[in-house]
Amino acid sequence: MLRSFVTFSGPQHPALLDCTIGDMLDSVAAKHPDQLALVAVEEGVRMTYAQVHDKVNRYAQALHWLGLRRGDRFGIWLPNKADYYLLQWATAKLGVIMVNVNPAYRAHEFEFAMNLVQCKAVLVTPQVQSTHYFDMLHTLVPTLKASYHHPNHDILAPLNLPELPHLRHIIHDRHGHTEPGMVGLDALVASTPADHSFLDCSTSVTPDQVVNIQFTSGTTGSPKGAALTHHNLVNNGYLVGHRCGYSPADRVCVPVPLYHCFGVVLGNLACLAHAATVVYPSKSFHATKALRAVEAEQCTALYGVPTMFIRMLNDSTFDVRKMASLRTGIMAGAQCPVDVMAKVMAFAPEMTIAYGMTETSPISFQTARDDALVDRVETIGTLMPFTQAKVVDMENPDVEVDVGKPGELLTKGYCVMKDQTRKAIVDGWMHTGDIVVMDDRGFCRVVGRSKDVIIRGGENIYPAEIEEVLFAHDAVANVSVVGVPDWEYGEVICAWVSLRDDAAVDKMDDVLREHVRANLAHFKIPAYFVFRHDFPTTITGKIQKFKTVDFFNEISIVYGTVLEFCNKESCPIMCAGPKFEYLWKDSKEYKTPAKLPAPDYIDMLMSWVEEQLNDQTLFPCNEETPYPRGFIAAVKNIFRRLFRVYAHVYYSHFDKIVNLGAEAHLNSCFKHFIYFVTEFDLVDVREQEPLKDLIANLAG
Repeated sequence: MLRSFVTFSGPQHPALLDCTIGDMLDSVAAKHPDQLALVAVEEGVRMTYAQVHDKVNRYAQALHWLGLRRGDRFGIWLPNKADYYLLQWATAKLGVIMVNVNPAYRAHEFEFAMNLVQCKAVLVTPQVQSTHYFDMLHTLVPTLKASYHHPNHDILAPLNLPELPHLRHIIHDRHGHTEPGMVGLDALVASTPADHSFLDCSTSVTPDQVVNIQFTSGTTGSPKGAALTHHNLVNNGYLVGHRCGYSPADRVCVPVPLYHCFGVVLGNLACLAHAATVVYPSKSFHATKALRAVEAEQCTALYGVPTMFIRMLNDSTFDVRKMASLRTGIMAGAQCPVDVMAKVMAFAPEMTIAYGMTETSPISFQTARDDALVDRVETIGTLMPFTQAKVVDMENPDVEVDVGKPGELLTKGYCVMKDQTRKAIVDGWMHTGDIVVMDDRGFCRVVGRSKDVIIRGGENIYPAEIEEVLFAHDAVANVSVVGVPDWEYGEVICAWVSLRDDAAVDKMDDVLREHVRANLAHFKIPAYFVFRHDFPTTITGKIQKFKTVDFFNEISIVYGTVLEFCNKESCPIMCAGPKFEYLWKDSKEYKTPAKLPAPDYIDMLMSWVEEQLNDQTLFPCNEETPYPRGFIAAVKNIFRRLFRVYAHVYYSHFDKIVNLGAEAHLNSCFKHFIYFVTEFDLVDVREQEPLKDLIANLAG
């Protein structure tokens, strides 16, 4: 790791590759024809590199016959399926630009995306779980079914749709099925003349040409296309795989979605670059299926955002003995909790953390397999080869901050997309919006974000998009959307809503959630609604979002709401008034939760318990005297929230709200409680003071 005063540079090895994705596939298939390339577990698909190469060429031939040429955009609206993998390479061979479309998009989001990048053709699947894509297309384009219902409709005849003026062909992947206005992928391939050549396109493709458009968003919430070249993606996939130590002996389990660069670059391309095997455990993430795939396919690497790893660790089928084949993998997409990373490394000792963004292909930082344990758990690692980084003052980006000081991270290098129209890219430097601290060795630690973007389980969510939808509801007068802490997802969405005078709060959360559900993807639905008549604002009237987040955190900590609602499907409503009164709604009824004791009462209780333990008066610590029966049940009931508070990520802020005493004091008390729980059978002391009042207080 080299650095100037504050600018760091990644290593200059291994050398960058100078080839296209098609060139790489040709080379790997020639060198490793019998090596297993792809396993799609749910579809029962297993393909060698020779088989992949043959199928990719047939797909490229069919798309060329359909009329797609270099520079045309081809959308893929699929979950993780074998055809996604094959068409990623087929479009690359043709010089056609693959456009990844999120399967969670609703009709109007799909329409916006297609028109934004001017897709000429799109591949769609009929249904994923409860989402019916054909129905959405027919709703979006009512004339589709009526206008193109003729059974002898020419496959090559272009569509003419006012709603999607650039789209000429809709292809579906339902084998043997005929759908009005669409052509089946199998029918298209079967109809393509055997002697049709696409070599004129494939031989003219160069590494500096755009091969993929990934959707990302600005603070406006409107999707923008990040245009990435063969050179960007080939080298990012190759270098990520190199840092993981991939070889043809590796099998990489990829439960992360292919519409995201995590799947298509860190997954598909990293495996291709090192002739490894990519394994799709399911079409969409399912913890049990991912764990089964690791065991059945003897995977050596496992991918996931932190939320996925948390769910796999907590899955009823998880057995560390069945993970024995795992060596490495990547955790990325959101900040990785230290404790989760430590648990994962217990069965995947070379697990890495990667950091980046769509515009940087995506990875710019990654931990290495031989980094010290503390660095692999608590940092995002060091710079990738041929990449630079610097940390600048958050108020004045022209001023670089010194090592060890927080500031905004900027990155530069081969991986940054060459698009000077993006405001985030200035003189080749990508402004990430993330606040980091870099030490003198070049290890980077993310400490926060300067953007309003919410990262829920690896999904980037932009508040303005949700605010716009909520504003459209007749009952809403004002709204501000922020991200708030969540143990499982990292962050979830909290919508602060001011209702119109004639609107009732009762059941309004259900109404607004359904309103959002009808217009946006499921992961954009707020988990919390806070109803207030006024918001914290600046003197000019601009809503201060950071104050709404601080307010939520404070009432969440005081009342234990964040952790109380973990792993529940309920949607709380918080009616915040002068006394911070609130109620929450579960799936059946409204009810008022028990109030937690005031900070001074908790402090008094902790002192009392410590006194009893130290003096051995009420609870003498010797084998002759039996402990009071029921004490453990009382302690577990009384202190369950305190245990959660103590373990929560916001513990460092608790001194402002709840005086829990020194950490050593807590550790001492908790050790006693745990000892009691595991070792003794105690008699009832519910009538002892001050336990009696507190037990009554928390009985709810």
